[in-house]
Amino acid sequence: MPKILAVFGATGAQGGSLIDYVLADEVLSKEFKIRAITRSVDSDAAKSLKEKVQVVYGDNADRLSLDAALAGAHTVFAMTNTSPARR
Repeated sequence: MPKILAVFGATGAQGGSLIDYVLADEVLSKEFKIRAITRSVDSDAAKSLKEKVQVVYGDNADRLSLDAALAGAHTVFAMTNTSPARR
């Protein structure tokens, strides 16, 4: 049974690139089922992803959505934005 790879930022450049890489790799594509996590499951980018992977709602400001999106996940890909230092 494939492990779940949960990808935050799935509709963006980094998350989308990771999804494409895993799907194209003969070994990884068999080892992992991809779960794309996005705040906007009805966006054009999310709709395109639905043809290839599972797409679910998740918002870092909504703890319950994260609990649901990450349920059963084996591996998580996430990144953060940098912000200027506050003084």
